[in-house]
Amino acid sequence: MKFTPIKCLSIWKPTQFNGENSTVLKGNLSPGRRLIITAKYRGKVGVVFIMKKLSIHEAYLKKMLFQRAAATSHGMTLIELLVVIVIVGILSAVAIPSLLTHIRRSKVAEAQTALTAISRGSEVYRMDFTVYPSDYTDIEFGGIHEDRYLNDPWQAPNYRLPEVVPPNLNLTGIRWMTEAYTYVISNGDPLRCDIGLGDRRAEVLVSGYDLRNSCNTYQ
Repeated sequence: MKFTPIKCLSIWKPTQFNGENSTVLKGNLSPGRRLIITAKYRGKVGVVFIMKKLSIHEAYLKKMLFQRAAATSHGMTLIELLVVIVIVGILSAVAIPSLLTHIRRSKVAEAQTALTAISRGSEVYRMDFTVYPSDYTDIEFGGIHEDRYLNDPWQAPNYRLPEVVPPNLNLTGIRWMTEAYTYVISNGDPLRCDIGLGDRRAEVLVSGYDLRNSCNTYQ
């Protein structure tokens, strides 16, 4: 007698028992249609589960189920793909404008922070000399006045050093400006930010810049 063991419980591996040179002690058919063989092999008793031979109808049904499972697609359907595209489109429409706004604000904030420090140094300079500085070198950090007016070097690495916008009378007001090296606005002009002090403060506000930011990004 030769068996085709599938699973061996107890002391044998499936490859060790093939029904040859063994003594079958008992055989029962389980409710799961498995033939349970208790046999003695090389002086040891073990239990081997053997699948019962399927009928023609059972074999055909098993074949059909296997083919259907194998043919099942595991990829995305067209409807699922369209839904994903719509969701991505909605998220992009909401997120991209917000992202661009934050990028624009960060670019403007860099120049504003640096110009604010320049304005404070300019006011201290005016208190010392009764006039505003005529050039950035009058107040720059490490210059002729050391750190009297500025505690740090120019704080906007993406912008040029600030310049005084003519006319440079420096008596009752001053206007500083800086332009970006690479940042540009919608018409291709460099991003420029200004700050006005004294009687030139209003000059910046009426120059077409945004009242809060004093930069031409909003022109």
